[in-house]
Amino acid sequence: MTRIVNTCLIAFLLCATAMAADRPRITGDEGATFEDLIREQRLVTITLRTGAQAQDHNMKVTGINDTRGTLAVIDGSGAPTAYKFESIRDVHVQKDKVLRDKRPNPDSVLSAEDKAIVADAANRARAIYLESKVTPLKMNAAGLLAASNHENKADALSYLHELSNSNDAATSMLAAHLLWLNGETISDEILLTGFNSGNRTAKALAADLAGLTKASQFVVELRKLLGDPSKEISPYAAVALGEIADEDSIPKLVESLSSITDEKAEAAVYALSIFQSPEATRRLEEALETAEKLVRFRIVRALYAQGNERARTLLSTEYLKEPAFDKQAALILAEDGDPDALKFLRDFLAKPYDPNEDNLIFRAEAGMALYVAGDIQAKGIVADVLNTRPNDIYAAGRTADQKFKEETVRKVQVAVCRLMGTTMRRDMLPVLAGPIQNSDPTVALAACRAAMQIGNQDFGKRLRKALSGF
Repeated sequence: MTRIVNTCLIAFLLCATAMAADRPRITGDEGATFEDLIREQRLVTITLRTGAQAQDHNMKVTGINDTRGTLAVIDGSGAPTAYKFESIRDVHVQKDKVLRDKRPNPDSVLSAEDKAIVADAANRARAIYLESKVTPLKMNAAGLLAASNHENKADALSYLHELSNSNDAATSMLAAHLLWLNGETISDEILLTGFNSGNRTAKALAADLAGLTKASQFVVELRKLLGDPSKEISPYAAVALGEIADEDSIPKLVESLSSITDEKAEAAVYALSIFQSPEATRRLEEALETAEKLVRFRIVRALYAQGNERARTLLSTEYLKEPAFDKQAALILAEDGDPDALKFLRDFLAKPYDPNEDNLIFRAEAGMALYVAGDIQAKGIVADVLNTRPNDIYAAGRTADQKFKEETVRKVQVAVCRLMGTTMRRDMLPVLAGPIQNSDPTVALAACRAAMQIGNQDFGKRLRKALSGF
């Protein structure tokens, strides 16, 4: 009997050993075992055999069952799931760095409730379109109506097409911009109308559209506008030159990093950030050696966006600890899942603060960064900022200035709506339901725009690109 038991036990052990041999491969940390991952709660990325794109980031292994051949995990929000061994290509250890999934959200299909909110946004945009006497407001409402599935969509597009041929250059260019956001092709003739106009808004919009459409045939016009002293024009030209990767403009863009005008300097940061050019990197690294304070920080940000490792080190070891730059550095690093940056944001949100415009907007940005990184509680911070009321606002010496408080709330709400729209996350739609019905048409349109970005992915991607440099 003992021999039979021993024989069965040996057979079982051999079977278990064979099953263990079929465990998925661990990469990213030589020598690590699944028991190590469970005990240490390491962040991992699971790549499925269906292909390199089938990746689930920011998982933690909670258990392994060799008998059943399953791996139990939880995702960043704490939701449990399990994978069969045979479905996994490898389990990659992330070195505790939270990663952002670059794929479209697999849960991006709108529910019936989500579709109802997007439909409400379309109806609200139509109401503003019909009621507004302010042409830019009416046009922006038409642009959103055109991005929807509303029955009056064709009327909105017809209205924008008509205005794109307007004798007023600024009106024509705004209409063209809204048509581009809705997937329309913009002719060179319309762009030339803007470039040749004496209207600054028209010139700026023409430069913007030239960059968005990568119309490199207008590089001469853009270089000329880059040297325009107006902060209403040159930033758009800078971003456009970055979009078309005009290497001859690199020296001027690097020079613009030292501009005393924030709009010009920040546009140069973005333009140089998107350059995939050894020359742009060389110029920035050269300028970094002698730059100081704010200019140096701008250079580091541009290099970081290019993937420069020295810039990454400077942001995390120097600027994350420098009071003048720590908040912006934290947001930049948090986007790539830096744990120190995420901790900084959590600590900041736990501190007392004055509810002014800058602090409220940063709280929303910090909350969104944490939420995207997997902190599901942080969504409430974004919602709280969006629900700010005039009496909540504090500014030294203006405690009785009701008009100032109302304007501050308007700016904050518009900024938070823009932030939510840029994420293009469907789980933001319920938060937008209230602002869509806001009595202030500026706030309502901002909320409608965000909802439409989420509801119409093509429109959302184009709008996100249009906003990215500003």
